[in-house]
Amino acid sequence: RLSALNYSLYFLIMLYVFVYNVWYKQEYLQSENPVGVVRFSFRAPTYDTNTGSIGCDQVEDSGCELRFQDVSKLPYCAEAWQGKSQPKNITVHKCMYWDDLEAAESDQSSVMLATRVTQTEQSRACYPSGVNTASCSKVWASEGSPTDFFIADVDSFTLMLDHQGIAPSYNITVSPYDWQGALKTQSETLCSTHPSRSRGEPSPGVPLEPSTGPPCYLALNQTRTGLQFMNMGTLLEAAGLDLDGPSLKPSSKQSLRHDGASLILIIEYVNYWPWSFTPQKRFHYRVEAVPRSQAKDWEDHIVDDMREQTGR
Repeated sequence: RLSALNYSLYFLIMLYVFVYNVWYKQEYLQSENPVGVVRFSFRAPTYDTNTGSIGCDQVEDSGCELRFQDVSKLPYCAEAWQGKSQPKNITVHKCMYWDDLEAAESDQSSVMLATRVTQTEQSRACYPSGVNTASCSKVWASEGSPTDFFIADVDSFTLMLDHQGIAPSYNITVSPYDWQGALKTQSETLCSTHPSRSRGEPSPGVPLEPSTGPPCYLALNQTRTGLQFMNMGTLLEAAGLDLDGPSLKPSSKQSLRHDGASLILIIEYVNYWPWSFTPQKRFHYRVEAVPRSQAKDWEDHIVDDMREQTGR
């Protein structure tokens, strides 16, 4: 009996070392955390009348048109409730159509997309004359009350990604031109209903196996140049957020659309498959919401003695 137990333990150790660590986790390989470069850009909802595809470029594609939803059908827009009582469970404002040049602002490692805009008109209230300079209590005085409005159909904007992961020590690179990464999510709704959902990472030439629950992977759309883009509504749902749901700011009674939020998009690069000795460069995306966050940015436009402040 002791001999049988001894051989059983040897067998379990061999399984752990060779099957789990070597074959599944590939721990015989050397590893390196990749460094990356990434470029984000937002696009307003577009449709190419020549090709019938979405996500086209209005400058480069001759048949590219903006395709916004009608504000009368958007429940967060006041225009949808003219002559009717507004709902109490969501925040409602007037809406404006903005394209991506107006609504989006890019930085080196981040991008901001406006959901609500506050505009204030101001006039210069202090002119230094050598007499009253020290008595100026403010340089600019507001003209009337601030104007608040939502950006209509911002949920239909798309985020386009151009990136590259590099392992410098091994001279290995991977980008969307090598592999079409998917969005990994724990969303029960997306993993049960999204048309391009799959149980595992989508692989070229392999039919999708639809998932029935989380976690799952969502295949992304592509531009004609091969770059990937994802719908903002889908991205928010993958992060567990609803723009008309409660704000992440604990003290706020407003909606997420009103207060904004910060998201972190994570790109995970690997070049091997578990249970396989065949190398394959690939990546997938994950998105997470920053707890208790909100987002706001201000811009000033000054012409002569007038200033317009825009907060988004």
